[in-house]
Amino acid sequence: MTAPITVLGVTEFWGAIGAIGSFFGMILAGIAGYVAFRLFRVESGRDLKADEFRREQAEELVRHQATRIGFWVDSDAKQVVVLNSSELPIFRIRIVFQDYRSYDQVLPPVIFPDEKVVHFQDALVPGERIHVSEQAFREEALNKNGFYFGQGTYIQFIDNAGFRWKRAIEGGLSEPEKVR
Repeated sequence: MTAPITVLGVTEFWGAIGAIGSFFGMILAGIAGYVAFRLFRVESGRDLKADEFRREQAEELVRHQATRIGFWVDSDAKQVVVLNSSELPIFRIRIVFQDYRSYDQVLPPVIFPDEKVVHFQDALVPGERIHVSEQAFREEALNKNGFYFGQGTYIQFIDNAGFRWKRAIEGGLSEPEKVR
């Protein structure tokens, strides 16, 4: 004859089963937490790359119109030319050159750049050009004999998105400044 199972034995049995189940549940929770952490890192990396891509696209879109504004010296016609080859108008176009003022009275002699606006125009529509003659620059120059046409010349303009740009006669384009 076998001994009857006591209530204490059944309780201990189910307690042991519960402890083993809790232990394996803890292990599964740890594994699930690790998988969730890895998934979070992968998704975060993907989101960061997507944000960087969108930011680069937005910057390229902002630069697109400014890169299509031409500015050069036409040596044959002795004039500076600005061309809007973009699809949108540009605004508040200023053609500026840096004239250098010499202060011989101070020791040692100092040369300061003096910016002169040679031409201003409110708007330039697509396909339109601005022509400014060498004579307009020469009239503004402080040193008429040492004047070199085109040297230190740049344009400033505001694109259709409201960014102010500066392009040097050599072709360099400055970083934009938000105006409106």
